[in-house]
Amino acid sequence: MVHQHFMLVPTMTVAENVALGLRSDRPPLSRLRRVAAKVAELSQRYGFHIDPDQQVGELSVGLQQRVEILKLLCRGAELLVLDEPTAVLTPQEWQQLRGTMRSLADAGKAIVFISHKLDEQLSISDRCTVLRDGSVMGTVATAETDKASLARMMVGCDVVLRTERPPRAPGRPVLEVHGLHLNAAEDRCLLADISFTIAQGEIVGIAGVDGNGQRELVEVLMGIRTATTGTIRHEGETVTRLTPRRYNRIGAVIPEDRHRMAIALGLSVRENLVLKDFCRQPFSHRGITRPRVFRDFCASLLQEFDIRTPSLDVAMRQLSGATSRRSSSPARCTVIPAC
Repeated sequence: MVHQHFMLVPTMTVAENVALGLRSDRPPLSRLRRVAAKVAELSQRYGFHIDPDQQVGELSVGLQQRVEILKLLCRGAELLVLDEPTAVLTPQEWQQLRGTMRSLADAGKAIVFISHKLDEQLSISDRCTVLRDGSVMGTVATAETDKASLARMMVGCDVVLRTERPPRAPGRPVLEVHGLHLNAAEDRCLLADISFTIAQGEIVGIAGVDGNGQRELVEVLMGIRTATTGTIRHEGETVTRLTPRRYNRIGAVIPEDRHRMAIALGLSVRENLVLKDFCRQPFSHRGITRPRVFRDFCASLLQEFDIRTPSLDVAMRQLSGATSRRSSSPARCTVIPAC
């Protein structure tokens, strides 16, 4: 199985990650050369372009996913289960993965592809089984169905897949960034002369593959990093020296990695929901927290955002990241990020 969150050790090489858990009578170090040769052979056969001696932490997300697939192939797996494999991929990486899966299927492998993205299901699967609230809604031949039919099976009613929105003029500026620069400790430039304005009712997209400054820009905007030069204005007020606590009063961030940056897996659902609010009124008074206010607030969030959990005291690591319509299913939770 290739999990949505990869099971890799970033400080080890590709060959070392593949060798982990392999059963052999030989000591681990003596089989690395043989494993590396097998990785190189499979990589060439399926067009993965992976160096067995490269450190996994230096690879892109798409290549790390290929390493996970190589782990299965080196073990002789005939059935591959891919759990939401495109959740972390760019469109280009999805096309590469699609070609890889087709090559594996042509080689006789059986693949279970788990995804809620209808376009992907229609473009890669031969048959599609729809689950809703833990029950099978039906199995159809992909060539004989369409997006509307699959969506109806998924949610139990007709779904409008495209909405018409009349054009509207943007409102007043909300966020203005001008001449933003950010240098690393060794004077390496991370951001250079970034300028843009976001107005009310406007969506601004920032495109680029991972590692080209998007994360650093978000960290500057939310106060984790301080810009080397440049200005940031919110509602006309200069907020260049913003702190994370102050940022929480004016904005919110849904980060790319919710496990590392948005939630505390060891804390409960209730504790995560109030992480950014516990230190202010009415959640605390003179430094003393008010548990009853916490409970009432969290209960209202569960109702408003359809957050499903057996209890507010359940640890976050016990919940999935999925969300759907209200049901009796106890194992699903929508996370409201804490940062």
